[in-house]
Amino acid sequence: MYPDGSVIFENGAFTEESAIQFRNTLRAYSAVADGDVDIAFCAAPSKDQLDYFASVGAEIELIPIGREGFVFIVNEDNPVNGLTTEQLRGIYMEKYKNWSELGGPDRMIDPKTRLSGSGSQTVMERFMNGGPMLRGRMFGFMGASIGYSFRFYVEAVPRKMSVKMLAVDGVFPTADNIKSGGCPLVTEFYAVCRTDNDDKNVRILLEWLLSDEGQELIEDVGYARIK
Repeated sequence: MYPDGSVIFENGAFTEESAIQFRNTLRAYSAVADGDVDIAFCAAPSKDQLDYFASVGAEIELIPIGREGFVFIVNEDNPVNGLTTEQLRGIYMEKYKNWSELGGPDRMIDPKTRLSGSGSQTVMERFMNGGPMLRGRMFGFMGASIGYSFRFYVEAVPRKMSVKMLAVDGVFPTADNIKSGGCPLVTEFYAVCRTDNDDKNVRILLEWLLSDEGQELIEDVGYARIK
């Protein structure tokens, strides 16, 4: 999609001069709001990120372009293969403190969280319905961890990292289950831009991403199509 030489990828990263950049969710939203980039591809924004757009006098546009599974992960040696949404919320609300309460070994549950404002943390806060959330446990290193992310990133983790995704409410987060709507924890991801961006190529790219060809690309790289 870009002229030769405008996208520069060296030593595993895009250079500062490259037309395409990689940023975490926090920096991606601020870059769009500040006008430093035209489009970002991200999970849903947090309240703070929406507030930042308002503070700089910019109006945000969120265009859903695909679907992704929100997944919980444990060590592959943990015999627990699935939990209910009630049990997952209970872990982070300290209702469950030991894996033996959930069919696992007699080990402390060590719940891990993400940086505030990250895409997965924003989804997790919504999953908790605004309730209190345990952020780790003293002496948690003596227990067995549980964490969360998006399925795409977990699938990209090298197998030597020894993690596995859990089924939620009896449904494993496969691409087919996400696409069919059978997976209980599905979130959309977005193309994000400012409404006042008048670069005609922004609209051309957005329209293409929602076309049959664009949706096929989104599916081919491991997400579920929005259409």
